[in-house]
Amino acid sequence: MLLKRFGMQCYAIANFRKFLSAIVLGMLLVGLGTYQFTHLWLAQDVAAPGSLFASLPALSDGRPQAWLLRFCGWPSERRFLARLAVAHLDQRSSAASLGRAEALVAALPPGHEQAALQAQLALSRGDHNQAFSAALFAGDMQIVNQEVARYAQHHLASAIVLQEQVIRQLAGREQRESQADAYWRLGVLENRAALLGQAHVHRVRAQRAFEENVLLTPLSGRALLSAGYAALALGQRRLAQQRFAQALAADPASIEARLGLEHAR
Repeated sequence: MLLKRFGMQCYAIANFRKFLSAIVLGMLLVGLGTYQFTHLWLAQDVAAPGSLFASLPALSDGRPQAWLLRFCGWPSERRFLARLAVAHLDQRSSAASLGRAEALVAALPPGHEQAALQAQLALSRGDHNQAFSAALFAGDMQIVNQEVARYAQHHLASAIVLQEQVIRQLAGREQRESQADAYWRLGVLENRAALLGQAHVHRVRAQRAFEENVLLTPLSGRALLSAGYAALALGQRRLAQQRFAQALAADPASIEARLGLEHAR
């Protein structure tokens, strides 16, 4: 009798373990399914047209996405979803799409990566001042140069001020190529300003910028040629000859360097 009762108890315990294992497995599957569904919902902007996730109601408020990502998302997933959402934005995107992208970016830790995505978000909103500031902090020189060029079309003096700000921002960074390019762009803007008035003042500033460019990239043909022409415009023929000769040494096939050297003699 005792043996029979012991056997029944063992059988009940075994069944209970199976039942408990089934419950745990079911909970894991439900949790995994909910997790995947949540992340696909957050990325519904890039879902295939006509799919289940594309047909879900849009979340216009950014708070649900930010909350879900903070508690459900791995850091790598946060970055991936944020980049994905921002990459599919343009100035024709809906307010709901923009709100979702902003929430995904807001869930990222502060830093250069978040600032770079904020710059792209600002461009989608048409906020060029914010785009410039965020891109400059992030070191996204493509957006920075694009915004300075946009200003230069109608407000050349403002563009020069912005370019000087770029140079100051880059001064403490180990980005010699970006610094050199920033000085070159400042020289180009100053040369354009020289055509509108106070020619000598702007030409002196342009030469100064081009010479800084040469110091940073002494073997750059573009830097040497620009410095040579800037010196020539100020009547400094000896310095112009030196710069054109250096440009020719850096690129013996440069026709522009040969012509500049002949013109400076």
